[in-house]
Amino acid sequence: MLHSETSGSVASRIGWLTLFGIAFGFVEAAVVVYLRELYYPDGFAFPVALFEMRIGVVELFRELATLLMLLAAA
Repeated sequence: MLHSETSGSVASRIGWLTLFGIAFGFVEAAVVVYLRELYYPDGFAFPVALFEMRIGVVELFRELATLLMLLAAA
């Protein structure tokens, strides 16, 4: 190990990372609720309504950014 950490600082870091994970989970859940409300105001029904390609690209990059943020925190 390159540097030593006290058990208190490790516990504190784990606590903050846990809080970050929970808060980030709520943010992601809110985004899903908003997207469903915008694109499926009457609920899901088949055939599922498709959205514009540019929205799909933005959503893909949002998900990639989410993964990068989680990787950075890990």
